[in-house]
Amino acid sequence: MGFRFIFFVAQRHLLARLRATSLILLGVGVGVFVMTVMQSMMFGLQGRILDTLLTITPSVLVRGRERGVVDEGRVYRSGAPAVESLAPTLYDQSRLKPMEKEKGIRGYRETIQRLAELPTVSAVAVWAQGRGLVRSGTRARAANVFGVDATDYDRVIEFKSKVVGDLDALSRRRDSVILGAMLAEELGAVIGSRVRLEGDAGQVQNLRVVGFFKSGMVVVDRTQAFVGLSTGQTLFNLSGAVSGFALRIPNPDSAPAVARQAEFTTGLESQSWQEANANFFNIMRQQNSTTFGTVGLTILVAGFGIANSLISAVLEKRRDIGILRALGLTARSIALIFVVEGVLIGIVGAVLGMLGAAWMIDLLSHTRMGGRGGFVVSDTFTMLKEPSVYITSTVFALAMSLISSLLPAARAARYDPVEIIRTAR
Repeated sequence: MGFRFIFFVAQRHLLARLRATSLILLGVGVGVFVMTVMQSMMFGLQGRILDTLLTITPSVLVRGRERGVVDEGRVYRSGAPAVESLAPTLYDQSRLKPMEKEKGIRGYRETIQRLAELPTVSAVAVWAQGRGLVRSGTRARAANVFGVDATDYDRVIEFKSKVVGDLDALSRRRDSVILGAMLAEELGAVIGSRVRLEGDAGQVQNLRVVGFFKSGMVVVDRTQAFVGLSTGQTLFNLSGAVSGFALRIPNPDSAPAVARQAEFTTGLESQSWQEANANFFNIMRQQNSTTFGTVGLTILVAGFGIANSLISAVLEKRRDIGILRALGLTARSIALIFVVEGVLIGIVGAVLGMLGAAWMIDLLSHTRMGGRGGFVVSDTFTMLKEPSVYITSTVFALAMSLISSLLPAARAARYDPVEIIRTAR
């Protein structure tokens, strides 16, 4: 007897216990639905944040602070290793010891040239950075202030595309400032408004708002402000010096290796964009683990339901099993009947769950949030609609259904047909 007969018997068993089968299908469907929607929401948000980070974060940051490295008794300072044969790629970020005080970098034009000569570095820009207090009327907000050359900085990040207003004014007028969009909103400032910027070094500048920076990241748009490079140097007492360098490379994945090369070349603290956002990546990993663990338990419970239902079916169909064995079905064929039942439950449940998830994902992607969210500025839920979010949950559900059917199938295959018929009533 072929697979068509096995499939027919499995189908009849499931339809004969329609109420129990429906409940198990509902459990599998809910598990697939929840896992798919959660993956879509989680990966959609993470992808949005990652894409935004890559557009507003330099590939590598080189700061005005020397790094000391202790490795088997060898100390490295000012970019000159005690052992010349040590390759920059061997630098271990976790063992780097920052000096206590960060200072401005003088003679930075020579350093720009050295950094620009590094392989894969396509652009270099400088900045003068510090903390400041922005006042507009009676309102005041703290801000991270960056003094930049707008043209150079636009070569390192997507600066111009994120600015609404007159970006070139930063170079033309020393009294110009570009505020983060949410920072400006909280200050009640508009283009043309006058604000007072107090640097942490005690310097004060009266500036005119010439634009807004809209990165799409809440923490950035709420805390950052940009002024011209010379204005930033004045604010933070960095006359003739800068706070650091921003590097751009074509392949962001190679940023850690380039950061080690920059550190080796300059003797200054260098940090890849991955290292700069390490906390975010840690949160992502924890979030993924928690989500998969919690939602996975839902499908696991459904798997126990499948196993319980099939064990009950084996006990109820004990006489039928004996008859089928007497008609010539092998123990392997009997076991396959119950495996097919489990897989059918998994397939139908997964299809129902995916259909419901597709509807929910589309609904959420068009549902207005009524707020900006915790990480990114978005009017609707950021949902990932790639096939991968469906495939993962479906494969998990099918695997759980298959595994759940193995024990009942093995139990059915062990029955002795002679003993079953002899004891049947």
